[in-house]
Order: sequence, then structure tokens, then C-alpha cells
Amino acid sequence: TGETAVLRGTLERGCIGRTAGPKWAADPIAFAMAEQARLQKVLDSLEALAENLHIPDRQGRAAVILDYLRVDLPFYTDDEEAMVALLERRPCTRHAAAALVAETRSEHIALRTLSIPVVEGLEDITAIGLPLVPEMFVVAALILCEFARMHVHSARTLLLPLIAASVPDSVASRR
Repeated sequence: TGETAVLRGTLERGCIGRTAGPKWAADPIAFAMAEQARLQKVLDSLEALAENLHIPDRQGRAAVILDYLRVDLPFYTDDEEAMVALLERRPCTRHAAAALVAETRSEHIALRTLSIPVVEGLEDITAIGLPLVPEMFVVAALILCEFARMHVHSARTLLLPLIAASVPDSVASRR
């Protein structure tokens, strides 16, 4: 349907992590904000699916979300890890960033872990139309959505400002 096509198009435009070298190097803040917006769209779609397992085109929607969780979520966390590593290497941010770096890394582990039962449920939906254990899928999907939104909020309010403060003036002046 149209909703699934729009979601698929939005996700494909980002192509996070699919080029040689980090795409975020030129402007890490703009890149991170764009990728967080993509993640938000996936979360909105996942939440809508979890709240109504009989939504039209659920199998197509599940396939798009499944692709994001399998392919793009690991790229998203890897790219964010690379940005965090920059903070660790810069003397001006190393000490200020220590706790934030640890928190960001533990959130990435949690995102990957929380996505496991959601991926299993999405696989069921794409294959047979519904998750084998609908109640478990709904709870897992809603928990993942809530946690991922908390992560994005934390990144926008804590991590990105620290990265912005440490980027070279040439990048900052383009904003």
C-alpha cells in the first residue's frame, strides 16, 4: 500500500552505512539527526503494527521494518559508536564524555537485544501474517519503541551537543 511504499522510500533514501567511508564525516550532526528521523519513522510504523496486528499490508510493512532492524539498526549504532569514539580521542571532550560514552554503548547493546524478539515476530508476520505469540510480539515491540525513543532523546540532548562542540569550525560554520 501507499503507507508501506512511503516508509520504504524514506528508509532507502538514507542508505546508512552503505557507502565507502563514513557518510557522517562531513557533518556528523546533520547526519545523526537524519538517521534519527529515519529511526523515528520505523518506530512509528512498528508501534502502529503492534497496536493493530490486522493493519492493512501488515506483511509488507513488517518486511520493511524487518529490513531496517536487521540491516540499518546495526549501521546506525555502528555509526554512532564511531562518532562517540571521536569524543574519546579528543582531549577537550575525553573526560567530559566518559560517562556518556559508556551509557551510549550500553544503550546500543540494549537496542540490539530488545530487537531480537521483535525481529522474530516480524519474520512470522512476513511469513504467515501474524506473530506466533502475538502478545509477546506486541509487548516486545512497544518496549523497543519506548527504549529507542528514549535513546534518541538522550542522543539529541546529550551526545549531539557534545559532538557539535568538538567538530571542526569548518563544519560548524556550514550550519
